[in-house]
Amino acid sequence: MEEDHRQNGQQPTGIGSLQELLQKAEGLLKHQVLESNLVTFPEDRQDVLRLVRDVQICRVALNIQHEELLKTKRELAKSNQTWFDVFDYAPTGFFILDRQRRILQVNRAGARLLGSEKDEVKNQVFSRFVAPEHTSRFLDHLQDSVENQSKTPCELALQMRNGNQIFVLAQGQCLPSRKSRTDLFLMAVMEITDRKISEKALQTSERRYRSIFENLQDVYYEAAMDGTILELSPSIENISNYKREALIGRCLYDFYVDPNKRNDLLNTILKYGKVIDYEVNLKDKNNISAFFLITAKLLRDENNAPIKITGLMRNIDELKRAQGMLNAILAASPVGIFLIQDNKITWANEAIYKILSYEFNTLIGQNTIILYTDRTEYERAENYLNEAINQSGIAQIETQLLRKDGSLIDCYIYASPLEPHDINKGIIRAVLDITVRKNAEEQINLLSQELMRAHENERKMISSELHDRIGQDLSTLKIGLDTLLDNQPIVSQVTQHRIAELSSILQTAIHSVRDLSYDLRPPSLDQLGLPKTIFQFCDDFSKKTGLDVDFSAAGMDDLALDTDTEINIYRLIQEGLNNVRKHAEAENVFIRLLASFPNILLRIEDDGKGFDVKQRLADMKNEKRMGLRSMEERAKLLQGKMEIKSKPGKGTKIVIEIPYKKGPDRASEKKTHLDR
Repeated sequence: MEEDHRQNGQQPTGIGSLQELLQKAEGLLKHQVLESNLVTFPEDRQDVLRLVRDVQICRVALNIQHEELLKTKRELAKSNQTWFDVFDYAPTGFFILDRQRRILQVNRAGARLLGSEKDEVKNQVFSRFVAPEHTSRFLDHLQDSVENQSKTPCELALQMRNGNQIFVLAQGQCLPSRKSRTDLFLMAVMEITDRKISEKALQTSERRYRSIFENLQDVYYEAAMDGTILELSPSIENISNYKREALIGRCLYDFYVDPNKRNDLLNTILKYGKVIDYEVNLKDKNNISAFFLITAKLLRDENNAPIKITGLMRNIDELKRAQGMLNAILAASPVGIFLIQDNKITWANEAIYKILSYEFNTLIGQNTIILYTDRTEYERAENYLNEAINQSGIAQIETQLLRKDGSLIDCYIYASPLEPHDINKGIIRAVLDITVRKNAEEQINLLSQELMRAHENERKMISSELHDRIGQDLSTLKIGLDTLLDNQPIVSQVTQHRIAELSSILQTAIHSVRDLSYDLRPPSLDQLGLPKTIFQFCDDFSKKTGLDVDFSAAGMDDLALDTDTEINIYRLIQEGLNNVRKHAEAENVFIRLLASFPNILLRIEDDGKGFDVKQRLADMKNEKRMGLRSMEERAKLLQGKMEIKSKPGKGTKIVIEIPYKKGPDRASEKKTHLDR
């Protein structure tokens, strides 16, 4: 039978050949015979036994094949599960479609792309999830994959369940059936939304920078290390008579007035890696030269070898011409101008040398302290200028500067940074010599003081005449009139009444003369002193006007003031109260007079309607009223200063500061005036 099997070539289906199975079964059967001690049969029964033995061998062979098939099935199931897990958990979305493009199977990533669960996606037509504008593109891709076996991916927009749209890269592949027909279709889908957004942003950025490049006012350029021009912005055509295309590929050396300057520039870039505002002189095709500022940077490869230079060029011909004109203006200016950096003079025009009587260029590198009278004035002026520049960007101060010959000049110093946003680049100082003006102002001030003194002397004389002569004569006349009818036995009622009326009129005239005398020059000023005279005046003013005037003085009783200061303080208070009465609509006035060496402080404050100070000071220039202006002029004549503080509805405060000037001891003066 073995021979029959061999001749027929029959082998059971399964793993391994029939011969191998039979040999394996025969070996296993011999082992079983030995273990079971089978009884051998006689010779005549050998054919039957051989047949039985062949059957047993086939049975064992079938059992072995069955076991191997079961093992293969288990391994296949395990392999299928492994590949299913790979399919299901793959990061790329996979879809298996049938001939109608329905989704038969989808992995987790594919379902996530559509914003759904796997069961919700199955049996849905895939094109349902494709954006309408990409449906034809999807169908064309499927057809191309089927007909031409194309593996070219296509970009699609998919519509998620929540309405959001994503972009994907899809690639299809046919899965042939046993009948060699395309029944199934495998679609691999990978999301590229972030890439599309990045591409869109890149395109937008590219358009923006392209627009900047094409509209750049300066000239952008790229050049090889040998000077070959690799790239130029279109702005080159605005500053030269060349076309951009005609310059690319040319050598930079051809355009330098001095080609050695190109080598100097190149060496500087190689040394420092860059240059900023490097000045060069270039020429055009007509050999007309122009100045340019170059800012450039060296680019290197991964081996640190220089490969090219990129940078910007700016035409500064107009700037150079303007700079030349400015230098001419500065040279001709009568105002001294100089530049300082780190408190040292780095540039100065000719005028400053003339003002300070220094030889030309001898101030360069000098510290500004040599310009001041002493260190105290240097620190005061410099600190003030620096603080003012930091706060408002500009400063001015009045000071005295020391000339080389040791003489002093009065001047104004104006200061501002060369670059508003970077004071480290230097501070421009302008010095205006005001010595002549100061001398003239001093003369005017002296003349004004003399004029005021003459006015006061005239007032004093008139006051004395009114008080001592006219006032006395009127008093004598009144006494005579009042006693005219004494010792007259019979006087009519009409006469008595008429004389009484005349006496009353005369008494009013006496009071008016005395008031006028007091206003011109209060006699009590020489008799009682300034504080008591002011107190008496405030008391009388309060009674006449109804204003509540609160006056107090501190440190003034034993203070010997000169006559000018005394009368002017009195006039300031007099004028201040009159202003309150006329304009303030106040109920209360507070006056404080304080001796605070080396100054005397006067403060006049009311609770009236107040005003806008800036507007009021501006209006004073066009008004004929002399109230505040007169007070300010008096303060200036005394080398003092006046400050006004007021707001509408908040009252007004006037603060006057006058330097103290000592006068003669009042106790040694004779009292020549009568009390009021």
